[in-house]
Amino acid sequence: MAKKNKNIKNAPSNNVNIVLPDSLSAEEMQQIITNALLAVEDAKEQKAKEQIFSAWDECNNVMFQMPTGTGKTRLFSSIIRDIKNWGVFNSTEVRILIIAHRIELIDQISENLERYKVSHGIIAGGKQRDLRHSVQVASVQTITHKSNQDLAEGLNVDFIIIDEAQNLTPHEVKTIISRCGEGTKIVLTGDPDQIDNPYLDASGNGLSYCVDRLKGEAVFGHIMLQKSERSDLAALAAKKEGIQALFVPAENAPEATLAR
Repeated sequence: MAKKNKNIKNAPSNNVNIVLPDSLSAEEMQQIITNALLAVEDAKEQKAKEQIFSAWDECNNVMFQMPTGTGKTRLFSSIIRDIKNWGVFNSTEVRILIIAHRIELIDQISENLERYKVSHGIIAGGKQRDLRHSVQVASVQTITHKSNQDLAEGLNVDFIIIDEAQNLTPHEVKTIISRCGEGTKIVLTGDPDQIDNPYLDASGNGLSYCVDRLKGEAVFGHIMLQKSERSDLAALAAKKEGIQALFVPAENAPEATLAR
């Protein structure tokens, strides 16, 4: 399972040169330009996935820190599709749990999963549950509640993705991670500079808590993106420039196995 990324090819260059003949209509030109820009975004997405899969080769727990506008939801939706396809190819059911802190974010994740044709259920207040799906999207308030402890442990997930982890409390993140079985792989995404919770700050949130507690550990990796692709305004707001990847290797980490 941990070696599934070896067949991923290097992402192509992000530089795109487009030569358009004069005979094209405005609509045809727009479609060609749109397709080219999508190809660029796919290349960036592929590069980010390679970083995560490579990190998973070395350790089970990866933190992917991304500022606003770098496409966190799209990225992990694509990763989930790849993992599901791997499971189908290898005749293995892979169970995935995605956790978010707001119902609006849960709905956004659900829409992205539908875009990638990933069937899934939702575990949140006011939502009808369908636990037959191997991919579940859960509210952090619901999945960490004491009354749902048996439900959470009964999911027997292989992968956990905590989206916008900077908006979770350290206690919530600790509760989720401490319930993971042997071999479970975890990804936390987020940006400590973009916090919605008025009771949290850049250093006292679930994302920063994990970095502080787990840095240097053999089971933990940290990848940081510092360039926003949304707009110049978003990049200025985030006050970040360039791209940097930080990874903590784990030479002695055990080979990951599917948790059951």
